[in-house]
Amino acid sequence: SGREFSDALGLYFRNASAKKKSGGVLPLYTYREDRGASSVFLLGALELSLYRHTRGPDGTTDAFLPLYGYRADAASGVSRLSALGLPPWPGLPALSLYAHESSTSAAADRFFPIYDYRKDAAGSRLSVLGLPCIDGMTLSLYEHVRSTTSVSDRLFPIYSYGYNAKTGESHTGALLYHAADGP
Repeated sequence: SGREFSDALGLYFRNASAKKKSGGVLPLYTYREDRGASSVFLLGALELSLYRHTRGPDGTTDAFLPLYGYRADAASGVSRLSALGLPPWPGLPALSLYAHESSTSAAADRFFPIYDYRKDAAGSRLSVLGLPCIDGMTLSLYEHVRSTTSVSDRLFPIYSYGYNAKTGESHTGALLYHAADGP
């Protein structure tokens, strides 16, 4: 039948069939091969292990909790890295101190709360010392935003500057001073 179990407290196991293989020495090491995917787990039991590596047709996942996590999605081309927190999960924001996400058209880096940087085809945004951008709003000490038609800088509460190339309008603010120029 392809099944083997040890008599030594049931810690060693191995299962094999035409389509699946699994085995290991619990709780040190387990592995699994199934439907073109392979996984290795160290120091734990399968998905609840401190280290895991999975490679398959949908992508690659590596995690060494809570220090490091990596996910590369084959279908979307998106890769995500996190450090000092939870590993990246598809569709969820990174819950870690450092996070990096990249694809063929965009990139983002965050080291909370020191900086947050995002760049895509529409432009880029950098915020320093504060919260990351949430729904277009940033609560940070410094922010720089650049798009294809505009640029703005803000050092709260000391200085702000903005320029829109489409309209030719600009504004500058320093403490209580504000000036605006336009056509």
